[in-house]
Amino acid sequence: MSKILCIGLGKLGLIFSNILAEKKNIVYGYDINSSIEKKIKKNTKDLEPKLNYLINKNKKRFFFEKNFSISVKKTNYAFIIVPTPSLKNHSFDNQYIVQSLNSICKHLKYKRRYLINITSTVNPGSCNHFINYIEKKFKLKHGKEFILTYNPHLIALGSIYENVINSDLVIVGSDLPIGFKIIKNI
Repeated sequence: MSKILCIGLGKLGLIFSNILAEKKNIVYGYDINSSIEKKIKKNTKDLEPKLNYLINKNKKRFFFEKNFSISVKKTNYAFIIVPTPSLKNHSFDNQYIVQSLNSICKHLKYKRRYLINITSTVNPGSCNHFINYIEKKFKLKHGKEFILTYNPHLIALGSIYENVINSDLVIVGSDLPIGFKIIKNI
């Protein structure tokens, strides 16, 4: 059983975090939109099949967390599942990923190999940029205090659960063998 922080509980993030909880992980969900916590508690009817079922099933394994510091201390892995809207030049806007990295990394000084998985869609080369950014800004070493991986999901709204569970293709990117091994195990 792993303890995982999921950042971003939007259309993909909420159901994906509950899929992780369904697989016997303890999951702490975080989102800047506090109305999501009310949605989870009320478990109002959702357009995404299985979400209401998963929320009910995972009440003892999924927790909405408001405190980033506590979330990082309790977990060994973080999945960043935030929006990356397209820009006019057809690249992706990584501002929410960078904000998430800033929030996570300031708490990693005494962690060992904390895995940060980018689930959001990014441009080729972005993960190398994120690694360099973390190493310079926070004086953390990739492979020592943190491991960055990339594992986007090919999904369609209305069938996220089925697309994740029965995926024809799973993409995992890591320049460290331990990163690949951890994501594969999760």
